[in-house]
Amino acid sequence: EDYWHLTEAFLAAGYGKPDLLHTIGLGERLCYRDREKNLQMKKDVLSKLMALAKEKTPDAKILIAGWDFYLTWEPEEVRELIATLDPASTIIWDYEAEAYKGHDHWVPDLDNNFTKWNVVGRFPYTFGIFLAFEQGLDIRADYPTIEAREKVVANDPMCKGYIFWPESSHTDTLLLRYFTANAWKPGQGVDALLPVFCRDRYGDAAAAFEKAWRAVLPISRLWGWGGNCVADVSAWSPLSVKAKYPRAESPELAAVPEVLDVIAALPTDDEFRRRDALDLARTVWDRELVKRRLTMVKAFDDWVADKGDAARVEAALKSWEAGWREFAALLARHPDYSLADSMRRLDAVEKVRNPDFYKVLLDNALNTYCRSHQYEGVKGWILPLVAETAADVRARLAKGVRQPLEKKAQIQRSRRLITNFINY
Repeated sequence: EDYWHLTEAFLAAGYGKPDLLHTIGLGERLCYRDREKNLQMKKDVLSKLMALAKEKTPDAKILIAGWDFYLTWEPEEVRELIATLDPASTIIWDYEAEAYKGHDHWVPDLDNNFTKWNVVGRFPYTFGIFLAFEQGLDIRADYPTIEAREKVVANDPMCKGYIFWPESSHTDTLLLRYFTANAWKPGQGVDALLPVFCRDRYGDAAAAFEKAWRAVLPISRLWGWGGNCVADVSAWSPLSVKAKYPRAESPELAAVPEVLDVIAALPTDDEFRRRDALDLARTVWDRELVKRRLTMVKAFDDWVADKGDAARVEAALKSWEAGWREFAALLARHPDYSLADSMRRLDAVEKVRNPDFYKVLLDNALNTYCRSHQYEGVKGWILPLVAETAADVRARLAKGVRQPLEKKAQIQRSRRLITNFINY
């Protein structure tokens, strides 16, 4: 009832019309430790909201965000909910249609997406591409999955829209073009669109950039919605990463040195081309750093289990450390990756009056959700963190202490270094 009063106030103020409503954002929220109790709460809330909306605005269409379904529901539970909804007044507002099992580093291991909800050909829904999370602000669209799912909805009258959910202005520029083209005329594959994109964007450098994009795409898609080299650098243990070991052995990653050579050869005679070249480079380096981290953790875990030698761990540590130094140097090459530059731009518009605002800026940038490719974060927090973590591992190797790093201690170390950096 309180939410409905907010809706009424919103409408009374002249914002929008009562013909299209959106359910409140329960999102991935967990209110109870008991999973069944939490799910039942969500069903109850949705049921009451729908009944109230039907009573107050009987002619309105109601959007139910599909986001939550990927995180805390099983496919059969989504089907059960949808079976209770009125298709004449409800649309499943789905903008993660490319989701698949293991797509992301933190999404539960559920094989859950719109193809399993009994909506295709039966219930109104939208098809959506997700370009979001501050942890995923680079090139990472999974075109094979997107294009396969597009074929499912191409001639489905129940698919009521083609949705794009971006959370940043400059990330995957090719995906922006892909979505624009396919929203108006579905079925335009990225393979055919890429030459047109490069021709329009790079002019006489189109061929060189097309070669680079084609080299980068198989590597970039290895990590989906969120997650990057910064995301979980602060804590690792056998339990937390063991399932991810195989990703370090993805055959696409073997091509990283050659792909970086292709990018380095790009003509960057103007700022526009240079910026795109750096985007391609940081994307590839991101995946390489995730690989090096997994390789290092696997080597150490094997040593802890008496299945590997210290020399292998040391080699992996050096590679991990060197990779982060290279990444910091890469981000230093453009002010778009600089929080200090953001501060200068703010001051140029109007002097920031709050003397502690820079701390807020840094804190926002370094919290778990928002960590991304920011030069100062890498230089001031991650490099010291990598150094301390490597020293910890080396001390265990020297003393023959075959014990895994404690996750709690690692998190505490990370928080201490973040605090030190912000206060500095």
